[in-house]
Amino acid sequence: MKRKLIAYSITAGISLMLSWLVVEIRGGFAGLDTTAIMMVLSDAFIVPGILLVGLGAIIWVSTTGFFDIFGYGIKQAFLWIFTPIAQKTNKKTFFDYKLEKEEKRKPTPKNILFVGLADWIISIVFFVLYYQL
Repeated sequence: MKRKLIAYSITAGISLMLSWLVVEIRGGFAGLDTTAIMMVLSDAFIVPGILLVGLGAIIWVSTTGFFDIFGYGIKQAFLWIFTPIAQKTNKKTFFDYKLEKEEKRKPTPKNILFVGLADWIISIVFFVLYYQL
């Protein structure tokens, strides 16, 4: 439980730093009225939200074995290029490679995806407030 809390805290910290960076790129809050501040905050949370949800989705897909064929192909290409001719005949099949990867596969880390979704929700709240004001 403590590891999960640390992972979520680190991811949320990175998200907040990215949000702060977006606010700074937009020029901060100086001289803005309330509605403009709501729009800047909406932008500030949607950018890390999109990045984290995208990264979380790619990590989730990679834990399903979707990208195993690319890893196998690159590994076989390097073996073909950098090994002597005598060793090129005893290659591992893709099926063996896939079984080996399944044994080593770790569960999906959900902290990146959930923090990104929380950023989306916060961004939507500020967006709705922007249109209400």
